[in-house]
Amino acid sequence: MAIEEGLCWTRGGERLFYRFQPGSGGKNLILFIHGHGEHSGRYLKFFTLLQDLRCPMAIFDLRGSGRSSGAPVYISRFEEYLEDISSFLDFLKSRYQIQSPVSLVGHSLGGLIATAWARENAQAISKLILSSPLFGIPMAPALQALVPVLNRLAPRFVIKNPVYPPYLTHDREEVERYRRDPLIQRTITPRLTYEMLRYIHIFQKGEASFSFPVYILMAEEDYVVVPEATQRFFDRLRAPEKKLEVFRGFYHEIFNELGQDQAFERLRYYLGR
Repeated sequence: MAIEEGLCWTRGGERLFYRFQPGSGGKNLILFIHGHGEHSGRYLKFFTLLQDLRCPMAIFDLRGSGRSSGAPVYISRFEEYLEDISSFLDFLKSRYQIQSPVSLVGHSLGGLIATAWARENAQAISKLILSSPLFGIPMAPALQALVPVLNRLAPRFVIKNPVYPPYLTHDREEVERYRRDPLIQRTITPRLTYEMLRYIHIFQKGEASFSFPVYILMAEEDYVVVPEATQRFFDRLRAPEKKLEVFRGFYHEIFNELGQDQAFERLRYYLGR
């Protein structure tokens, strides 16, 4: 089934590049939210591997990423990510007559964004599925303490992203594709880091309560996010149904790992429930 590419505009005037594949009878839209530094093009295989679900599927490049507008690796407020999701869903409703509820799938930073949006828009959610979500950054406490200072003094200062490509997957060919991808961003700014930490702290405090099922697929050997933080989030989580699955020996990008078939099988299972 053909994938349509196009542009939509947010309420704030940003231009979002998107990919959309209509369904053939499936009930809910599946919306993917990608991680930091990447883009929607890395998710094309999801459209192929999950098309048997017959659901419409969509993804857009986060502002400042891929082919979307916005300052690269910078955001004024984390809430702008959430506003962009709402703008995109309004666009899909207008253009393609897509209705709620949505099956929301977020990876890494996209997992944090998806969780935050779902918390504010429970009525629009069918289920939330998180892949190696960002509920903790492997950063020394002293460096974390420095982030607010850098955010005040030089919020747009571009810093090399500490993500080490070989820690994303054991698949060497996939690592090379990542390294050669011209749309991958390998930097970050103090403001974006500060805003990420601000929302991480929100979900580190107290109990998380949702009115829809929440499923988490987590890499065991993850050096990009903190698996223990994901476990703590899950332990506090209240939902009608919840499940945490750990993929033994996997690195951060479970859907690009050598054993990715296992991850796709579980994703398909939860999306089909």
